[in-house]
Amino acid sequence: MNTSSSTQIAGQLGWLAFFGVFVFVAGIVVAGLAYDGYSHVDQMISELGGADATRPWIQNINFALVGLTTTGLAIGLMIDAGRVFLGAVLVAVMGISGTILNGTLHCDSGCEGATTEGLLHLMTGLVGFLSMVVGLFFLIRHFRQDSRWAGHVRFTRISAWATLAGFLLFAASDGVPEWDGLAQRIFVLPVLVFVAVTGWRLAHIAAAAPGTDVDPSALGSEVLQHL
Repeated sequence: MNTSSSTQIAGQLGWLAFFGVFVFVAGIVVAGLAYDGYSHVDQMISELGGADATRPWIQNINFALVGLTTTGLAIGLMIDAGRVFLGAVLVAVMGISGTILNGTLHCDSGCEGATTEGLLHLMTGLVGFLSMVVGLFFLIRHFRQDSRWAGHVRFTRISAWATLAGFLLFAASDGVPEWDGLAQRIFVLPVLVFVAVTGWRLAHIAAAAPGTDVDPSALGSEVLQHL
């Protein structure tokens, strides 16, 4: 860390990423309840903010929030490292392209990509998803080179392979539309777990840094009050 203030910023971004995951999951549940006839098994998450949704603004705001907190995690990791590195940049691409833009470019009916906006939604989502898959493998190398993150290497490796497997399952489900929603959630789950756990660890590493006298639990409570 360069300064105690930058360390605290990294910690705060970590907590925001941690809490952001839980807000995102809650948002999906709320948006699903507000969408008449919605099925979490055969409909994708994006459809909650798409053309057929009853209250699309709920999920679109939800996408924007989790995108901001995920991008914040990437920035926090770079602050922690004191440099820009590829793994974190790819996580930021996921936050921006995979979620923020997905909340701005809405999917069409059934997320078929039949309209220009719907096609852009699918393309930006694909870029974001692929960036996260690749980024996780680069993060394994980054964490391995930093003794403070040594305990996070195995978890990141498991997350990377689980995310890759989930992505392949999601891609294969394209031919079985009645399972699209479930397959997507299986893919997204390890990504969300990784973001939450990494945010939590970043906050605690920042709190333990020399010259930083911050109680991580107190900092987490302070961040939660501002959500």
